[in-house]
Amino acid sequence: MEYSVKFIIIYSFLQIALIFGGYFFYYGFIKRIYLKKQKLPFFTGFSQLFIFLSHALLLYLPYYLYTSWPQITVGNIQYIIGLSIGIFSLLILFTGFINLGPFSKTMGINSNRLRTQGLYKLSRNPQVIGYSLLIISFAILWTSWYMIISLISYGIIIHRMVLTEEIHLENLFGEDYIEYCKTTPRYCIWYAKKADKS
Repeated sequence: MEYSVKFIIIYSFLQIALIFGGYFFYYGFIKRIYLKKQKLPFFTGFSQLFIFLSHALLLYLPYYLYTSWPQITVGNIQYIIGLSIGIFSLLILFTGFINLGPFSKTMGINSNRLRTQGLYKLSRNPQVIGYSLLIISFAILWTSWYMIISLISYGIIIHRMVLTEEIHLENLFGEDYIEYCKTTPRYCIWYAKKADKS
């Protein structure tokens, strides 16, 4: 597919706007409500979905405007790697949601108990890892410049969300959460080891 310079500029601007919007949404709005009310009201909690829905729509926008979703034309090895990562990411996502419990807890509406079982023994944010791997699998199967931009924008937004939730959870569960953080990495063991060395 060929893209006009105008489209590339508009797409990049939209991604930058999403990054700033998502960053200040979590750093300002959500953080303030967490600290004030210890949980998120129903509509505020589900408003977080708008950020990720916007990201997903931007991910699909180039195909929607220029052509239908293209065929996968990568080689066999790249196809197997991309497909395997995609399947693995979905397993992590679904298992993480099951371990976490009700969907209201995922949205910050109900945070009555600290979850440390299942995948949460290995990572404090398994869903983040799962969705990140899903986008990576897309980037492998449909390699393109805007997939790279989408990976970067998602990484910035989700990291800000995680940091905001950590403030809330430490404020809510105190020493229990601090001890949990000492034994369980934020994202994965590799990331934790790298952070320890720096």
